[in-house]
Amino acid sequence: MRNISDMPGIQPELRAYLEDIEGALNGDVVMDVSPATVGSATTVDTRTVTVTIQNAAGDTLEWVNASFATTVSKADVTAGDGSSAIDSTTLTLVNGVGTVVVTYSDTWAADDTQTVTIGNIILAGVTVTGGTSVDTIV
Repeated sequence: MRNISDMPGIQPELRAYLEDIEGALNGDVVMDVSPATVGSATTVDTRTVTVTIQNAAGDTLEWVNASFATTVSKADVTAGDGSSAIDSTTLTLVNGVGTVVVTYSDTWAADDTQTVTIGNIILAGVTVTGGTSVDTIV
């Protein structure tokens, strides 16, 4: 099979798109979970975690439009009765980007933590390693 970059006559936009897909099929795909860490105030109501599917160079793979069931979870470690909820356990990506909204309730104290975990996903037969976002209340 020939490499896409060796094929003359392909428009630059199409070439870039095909090279992104070819790279992903060859394992050049990573998941960025942002923010990885954050320090919210004890009065926090919500926060948004952004999940982006990228190549190793950090370019968003905009051709990724899919949903992955049960890949999102959360955990709370609190001194008091603080708790949180996430908007869905399904990660939905549109143009390579998805979000998870965390809603905080009850009483949170300094040093309490709220963690969102995005599990591994399978994309075009390639396992993409998930990540976490940890909020340590300040």
